Amino acid sequence: MAINFPEGTQNYRNRILQTTFNFANNNVSNFGSSYVESRCNVSITPLESNSSIIIEVNCMQWISGNVYHKQQLRCTGGATNNDIGTYADVYGNGTSYAGYWLYRHTSHNTTSALTYKIWFQRGYFPNNSNGGNLSWFMKATEYAA
Repeated sequence: MAINFPEGTQNYRNRILQTTFNFANNNVSNFGSSYVESRCNVSITPLESNSSIIIEVNCMQWISGNVYHKQQLRCTGGATNNDIGTYADVYGNGTSYAGYWLYRHTSHNTTSALTYKIWFQRGYFPNNSNGGNLSWFMKATEYAA
């Protein structure tokens, strides 16, 4: 008995086209309400212009006292988008915590190189690193349409 997949064939196409990864232990501080560029970034060159790109961010961070912290994913390169997604309801009172975020970019419409970077307000992003320990990573995975 043959198994037929949704598109009617017996060869199921792999939905994951590629994955890229970047990590480091550098940090930036910002105690104002304007966004500043962090050093957290990942680059990918899409294989298909209509694909979806999922960005994963894992970062230790410190929020300055009694404020709301915001972080925003921006994209430069073949397509520019200054707000792919914003997480804006993180409240801190001078504490450090681990954060993990997922973003989805479906409107890049390009096969040119893209660079994704986190911009943030109020605190250290990522938190102060010490001894060369890993303090952040970002992963970009391209999925076929």
